[in-house]
Amino acid sequence: MIAQLQDIIPALTGFFFGLIVLVYFVFKKNSLGMVISSISCVFLMFIFEIISVNFDKINSFLKIYQNILNFPLVTILASTLSSVATIFMGNFLIKYFFTDKKEKREFAILFINGIESHINILEKVFSQIDLPSARTDRIFTEGMEYIEVYKSNLIENKGYDIAFQKIGIFNENEIDLISRYDKNLKESLFHINTFCCTISGDTEAYLENIGKVKYKNVTKTENRNLISSFTSIKILVPITIILGYLCIYQLSLNYSQQYSAEYREKFLKECDCLRILFLDSRIFPKYEFPHRKFPTIKIEFHILDIITSDRVIGTLSYIRERYRKIDKAKDINNRQPIYLFRILINSYISFTAILKNSDKQTRINIISSKETFTNLTPEIPDTTFVTHAKKMLKSYIKEKLKNKLEEIHEIKYLFLGSTFKEKISEEDINRLEEYLDEDIDKFIGDCECESYIISPWGIDIDSVKMKFSQI
Repeated sequence: MIAQLQDIIPALTGFFFGLIVLVYFVFKKNSLGMVISSISCVFLMFIFEIISVNFDKINSFLKIYQNILNFPLVTILASTLSSVATIFMGNFLIKYFFTDKKEKREFAILFINGIESHINILEKVFSQIDLPSARTDRIFTEGMEYIEVYKSNLIENKGYDIAFQKIGIFNENEIDLISRYDKNLKESLFHINTFCCTISGDTEAYLENIGKVKYKNVTKTENRNLISSFTSIKILVPITIILGYLCIYQLSLNYSQQYSAEYREKFLKECDCLRILFLDSRIFPKYEFPHRKFPTIKIEFHILDIITSDRVIGTLSYIRERYRKIDKAKDINNRQPIYLFRILINSYISFTAILKNSDKQTRINIISSKETFTNLTPEIPDTTFVTHAKKMLKSYIKEKLKNKLEEIHEIKYLFLGSTFKEKISEEDINRLEEYLDEDIDKFIGDCECESYIISPWGIDIDSVKMKFSQI
């Protein structure tokens, strides 16, 4: 057995030499080097084995040609090549262990300081930006000039810009995270610019009850841009801040470990405030429904458009995945997990009707496939929760339908998922809710639900879509 092992030791030695080189290129993310070193693992096994088997012959050859090898010119060449190889390897090791590390550490510090500056300014912008008080086609713009000051400081961050030009010296994971942060930062800045542009050019006036105020007359297009940019800012800025703290935490772990615990806590604290993201009903309209266990308590389902919902879930899932890969400490101070449950609407309910005291037809939408209903919960949504969500959705549809029917004289066409009805008179409208009860159940059965975990901590769950009809 020992003799057999001795026979393969040279081959194993060659393999491990090649493996060391392969590990180096894997660490450096060098694809060509990985391919070459993979092949060299095999060749070195054969070379070392051939040398071992033919060692006596090689030794005899060296004895015969010893005089040639002792020739001064050969000795000089060998010494020269040996010196060059030593110098080359020495320079390589110095560059790798000292110069590269020092350069990365310097630019990592620039990134950390730059991102911290961004976060401080974004927090100030976030607290200042609000929908101005509206009165018909006029908005009040008092105090909005401060946003321009914050915005200019957000743009002029030379340390961050210098570091970003050298982003290629970092590893693939660091580049991916910093690039994701930079993308969100630029989008936030774009919407801040749009918001500032919309409220610029105000006028001073004196109101009897208020005194001197600043206001601006706005068109319908400007009002839409104002609401759109405000909504995007209120969603993007908190997520950008969380991404910023995650960047700082990863960079500090690799290049400035004395501060990593502090940055980790800031990141976790910011993630703990994710629930606040959905609280503004001007951005996410909400529907309250009694809690399944405690009827006196209302639970909130926030209504998000599908694009926003997908984007929020995608970014928060990315943050969770990246954090769990880089985190070195597992203690999260008993923070509650945050699970996100959402309902996907696969069709729509709408009708064309004639309103009371009018002879004109109008299109009224009750619910559409562009909407999602979202609920945040500290518990993994189970079958009981899903059944409760079905009741909530039915209550929402019937309640909204009832409110709209009070304004209607006659329904011309009604679309309810795959169901189509026409010419419903005022006499029939009073009992339409009960009449459509079975059709509403069928409509809800075609809707889907899914669950995610969006906090960086907590138990992983499978986010599989499931039709309500399968429950």
